[in-house]
Amino acid sequence: MAEGREFLLVVAVLGLVLAAAALCTPKGRTPLALRGIQKILRRDRGVKPGNKVEPVPVWRKWLAFLMVLVAFLLAFA
Repeated sequence: MAEGREFLLVVAVLGLVLAAAALCTPKGRTPLALRGIQKILRRDRGVKPGNKVEPVPVWRKWLAFLMVLVAFLLAFA
């Protein structure tokens, strides 16, 4: 029974962290973990980066921060 609870906590923590990362990624921009790969592929094709991205709203940053705090509390509860 305890193993099931621990598994659910791990899934919840990962879900919160991934959702927070998705909230902080501007629309039209690749997530940070994949940007390096995208940059290498563009360079290989000879395409120069040139797309402007608008900044993420402050409320989304705060919501993502709160989600990370909840994930931290769940992880150490």
